[in-house]
Amino acid sequence: MRRWRRLAGQPGRLLVPLPAALQHEAAALMAEDGFHPGPHGYALWAEALADQIVIGLGFPSRSMAT
Repeated sequence: MRRWRRLAGQPGRLLVPLPAALQHEAAALMAEDGFHPGPHGYALWAEALADQIVIGLGFPSRSMAT
């Protein structure tokens, strides 16, 4: 994890934590293989990444948009 934090501190890089639901409800959001996220897990992850991309581009967060 230290390596990731060091990389995230470099210009143009950002460490985006997994959404809370993926951390706290992981078992329910995993695929049958028990290793990869299932469709809903990937959707949560994609939304978190999309929010950070939008913010990085200088727009308000999608979750804050009306």
